[in-house]
Amino acid sequence: MVGIDYIVIVLYFLGLIAVSLLVSRKIKSSEDMFIAGRNSSWWLSGMSTYMTLFSASTSVTLPLPSSPQLAPTIVCTIGLFLLILCREGI
Repeated sequence: MVGIDYIVIVLYFLGLIAVSLLVSRKIKSSEDMFIAGRNSSWWLSGMSTYMTLFSASTSVTLPLPSSPQLAPTIVCTIGLFLLILCREGI
């Protein structure tokens, strides 16, 4: 690794710490952490859950040579996400 690599890594972790400190001021309970204080829209919660399950299952269960088979799933997921965004007027 070169010196610039170390600088980027240090800047990344400093940014991560800064964001964590800013967000920690708003989170007062576990309800705020896990369900956004009941202020999250249904489609955002649904897409977050779906993408979490999708990314975890694909990275664990599918080997790299089969990744081209994921293209239809990824295209459908992006299409569904865009459809929901357009329907909600965002």
